[in-house]
Amino acid sequence: MYSSYSITDLSDEIFLLICRYLSPYHVLYSFYTPEQLDLHFHRIIFDYYTKLKLDTMKNNEYLYLIKLFCSSKIPFHIELLILSNQYISYLTKRYFADISSTTIQSIFVNLKRLTLIDCSIKDLTSIDIYNTKMPQLKYLSITIRKLDEHESMFNRETSSK
Repeated sequence: MYSSYSITDLSDEIFLLICRYLSPYHVLYSFYTPEQLDLHFHRIIFDYYTKLKLDTMKNNEYLYLIKLFCSSKIPFHIELLILSNQYISYLTKRYFADISSTTIQSIFVNLKRLTLIDCSIKDLTSIDIYNTKMPQLKYLSITIRKLDEHESMFNRETSSK
């Protein structure tokens, strides 16, 4: 006789080992169900929806997560957020344009660690609007994009006008 097993029959340790082979996007896509937060999986994948690393995601993965942020009736209690323009062009700018200010504020209220990688001066201006909305912030790391020669020339021309 054959027994049927499902993923819910796995031990927490085995389930987490499987999750290590998945990207954060895939874990959230597969197991995050905002309508049923009491599920056993939500306790196990807690780190995946409280520590968001949007630094190596593909564009379609980013778009899914943004849709999840915007459509979820239950706010995310993100403690760590990493935004990087290294792999997705203008990700930081898009993040602030794609998500409503109310949703961003609900995300930032619990934020303890914020890392910005390869950001521009304009990105910093976007974030500065929310600097008083991050009362829990303990760690801030910013890597500013090095201006290339073309950008430097453009900035000099516009500033002299």
